[in-house]
Amino acid sequence: MLQTGGKDLSNLYPMISVVLPWTPPYSIARRLIRDGDKWSLPRFSGKIGARDLSGDFSVDRRGKRPAVIANMVSRRLNY
Repeated sequence: MLQTGGKDLSNLYPMISVVLPWTPPYSIARRLIRDGDKWSLPRFSGKIGARDLSGDFSVDRRGKRPAVIANMVSRRLNY
């Protein structure tokens, strides 16, 4: 189980080499799966600021350019 958080999702750039937007503080909990250069968070749940967020998220770095694949929902998103 992965439980992580931080001040801003954009600070993850050095780890995943994908530019993410600036955000309020965040927290995420779920199992992290690695398949070579593809990292996935299936059925994750978390918060960005006071907003809830859940769904599936992956970063695939196997191609020429990194790809972000996401299917996320929020009951209250105000970004």
